[in-house]
Amino acid sequence: MDLNDESKLNAERENIIENTEPEILEEYKEDLQNEVTEATNELADSLELTTDAENPENQYASATTTLDDGTVLEVNVSDTAVTNLLRAATTEKFGARSYKVESRVYHVLYPDGWICLLTFYNVNGSGLTATGTSVGGTRGLFPLSINASSKITDKRAEKKWI
Repeated sequence: MDLNDESKLNAERENIIENTEPEILEEYKEDLQNEVTEATNELADSLELTTDAENPENQYASATTTLDDGTVLEVNVSDTAVTNLLRAATTEKFGARSYKVESRVYHVLYPDGWICLLTFYNVNGSGLTATGTSVGGTRGLFPLSINASSKITDKRAEKKWI
């Protein structure tokens, strides 16, 4: 099968879905969802951010892995300064920043899924304050089902003085 022929791929996807027992499809979907979530968390936790030579306030990391079924998972992490035209430039220690984790799942027989979580935060002498989140760009079709929502549950992280 020509993997670049979108119409043939769509026909093959439909054929597989139509001719597979619903219980088997559901089990496959759950197994893949769990494997993608676990692999994404492992990759994101294992990444070491490297400093951007041109802009030392920004850090990036990226990694890929192949899952048991041949699906390729790519994870990108960035921690960057957020520019604000009304305030002075952010320093390495203080200011508005964003932390972003993106995960892309590359499949052969079905559409790719994108997962993106962006957290905005401020750094000051007292600690961190989360100021906003976004899941813009997140999408998933069968077999991935992605609940794209974000919420700040604990907006402050403060230093404890001993």
